[in-house]
Amino acid sequence: MKNKLDEKLMIKILLALTMAFGVFIVSFQLFERNMITIPERMVIINSSEINLPESFKEKMENGTISVNINTAEKEELEQIPGIGETMAQRIIEYREENGRFSSLEELLNIPRIGEKTLEKIKPYIYL
Repeated sequence: MKNKLDEKLMIKILLALTMAFGVFIVSFQLFERNMITIPERMVIINSSEINLPESFKEKMENGTISVNINTAEKEELEQIPGIGETMAQRIIEYREENGRFSSLEELLNIPRIGEKTLEKIKPYIYL
């Protein structure tokens, strides 16, 4: 009886280890393919903060909030110093036509974003 229990326990342990290893492998592959990114600095934005543009803008100006340029809505992009309504729309259109940004420097492909603008907005954005 004890051998059967030991055998069942060993099988459960092996299954758990196999599953954990599988999750690790999948996560590693997603990370390697840049499907998962780890930003240098990340702040989770509460949806109630988005409804308070002045509060959001103050946090942006203080450098306490970063915006993911691959997922940001137009309103979020507009809060970045140096990015207005037109530029925010261009970023979204570029993203829709070309897919996710693979580097921040790819923003240079958008009309009216040059080296100076990119350097100005870099502290506020991430992939």
